[in-house]
Amino acid sequence: MTAETLGSLDDGARHALAERIRGLLMAAAANAWDDARISGLCGDGGWEIAYAAMRDADLSTALSPGNIGKKAE
Repeated sequence: MTAETLGSLDDGARHALAERIRGLLMAAAANAWDDARISGLCGDGGWEIAYAAMRDADLSTALSPGNIGKKAE
């Protein structure tokens, strides 16, 4: 997705895209946190793993043309 493509979206589609990305990041963080805690990491370690999961999350599905404007599942 380019800046031009993003700029051509209406407010509703931009909002839906932002919500989709937020949902993907929250899911990545929650899953990583759970895995870290199950593995025995302390709270700080869990947060580090959750942060890394958000940083490294693959957002390509949210940004693919067929998914623009769709809500996260």
